[in-house]
Amino acid sequence: MKMRMKAMAAVLTVCGSVLSVAHGDVVSDWNQLALTSVREMASAPPPTTRTLAMMHTAMYNAINGATPGSVNSQYGGAPTASGFVSKELAAAKAARDVLVAMYPSRVALYDAQVNTLAASIGDAGLRAASLSFGAAQATHILGVRTGDGAAASATYTPSGLPGRYAFTGATQTTARFNQFATTTPWVMISPDQFRPVAPVALNSAAYTAQYNQVKELGSASSATRTADQTDIARFWAAGGGTVTPPGMWNQIAQQLSVSQNTSVEDSARMFALLNITLADAAIACWDTKAVYDSWRPETAIRSGNADGNNATDGQSDWMPLLTSPEFQAYTSGHSTFSGAAATILAQFFGTDQIGFTLTDSATGLTRSFDGLWAAAEEAGMSRIFGGIHFMEDNIEGLHCGRDVANLVFGSTVPVPGAVGVLALGGIMTLRRRRRS
Repeated sequence: MKMRMKAMAAVLTVCGSVLSVAHGDVVSDWNQLALTSVREMASAPPPTTRTLAMMHTAMYNAINGATPGSVNSQYGGAPTASGFVSKELAAAKAARDVLVAMYPSRVALYDAQVNTLAASIGDAGLRAASLSFGAAQATHILGVRTGDGAAASATYTPSGLPGRYAFTGATQTTARFNQFATTTPWVMISPDQFRPVAPVALNSAAYTAQYNQVKELGSASSATRTADQTDIARFWAAGGGTVTPPGMWNQIAQQLSVSQNTSVEDSARMFALLNITLADAAIACWDTKAVYDSWRPETAIRSGNADGNNATDGQSDWMPLLTSPEFQAYTSGHSTFSGAAATILAQFFGTDQIGFTLTDSATGLTRSFDGLWAAAEEAGMSRIFGGIHFMEDNIEGLHCGRDVANLVFGSTVPVPGAVGVLALGGIMTLRRRRRS
């Protein structure tokens, strides 16, 4: 635990103001390149969080370690530069090496990006030193995460019990990404650190209410769901072949990096914070999924006459608006990621009230928001409108993500003049049932 918290403090310690000046920096450029790879390689959300966290931690270490006089430490004891190096080229090389390890078939694309930047540096010695330093950062973080359990095989056999997860895919043979339930966290003490209480009982009034809610609003043929709610469901769907939900929050961060005029140093810190938080949010969420093994609304509603609750009317041909993901429902990954991302970005910038507009390339839909938590709440509700989650999946996911983000940001003592640890407890008003 001490090692992990000490390592995290390196990422979180910042000198001076968060709001300085830069646009189109190397960090955002590689973030976009990584998201393109996520989309084109059809990477799924949990592996995507790990890849982005490794890449941005390596870039942070490269930029911070190449900054003369920096008061910041390196994440996980990564090396610092012994002489002058180009922080931009070092960061690009660090990102390149991590992405090649994750997406080796795209090496030519990554090499071209690095080579273009390297060619702009006329000093051969400086160029070589910068490339070597960046490579060392990638080697370091890849070594830290080797054997973390993310690549382990995890088997799953449905129990067949009411309330428990059952396969929804026609050719499905397992609950996907169950190995992330036991993956080594980045900052959390253990995967279950923020595990919520068990889902409500199937025969409870609370279950009946959320059952009827998703049955009505989330049906593929719903006459109650509004056109805007349908747009919300499709906008946030972020299924296979997209940047994924964590990627959408990285796109939001790219916008904020420009609108808030962050320097390359602060941009590196912001993206490292964001993606380490998202990586731990994935682990926390999949721990909850694996432990409680909750069924999807699709299964629940089709089995509504056999769940022991006389108030739930089953419908054997019920279908959700969106395709049910091939893993357990409780808690919602979208909600957990969104609660985590909205909170860590608000902590970083010192306010939740930053407006932005996001366009989803998959659907062509555009949504505008006055604040970060408003976007997180809409992302969570999108899964009810899509018919693939119950309300408690959403509420508990949002809160879990927020808890993870508060832990990450609160893992260091603020530097004088820097944004402090902000208490955003009042920003979320939905009732939470806490585990005793």
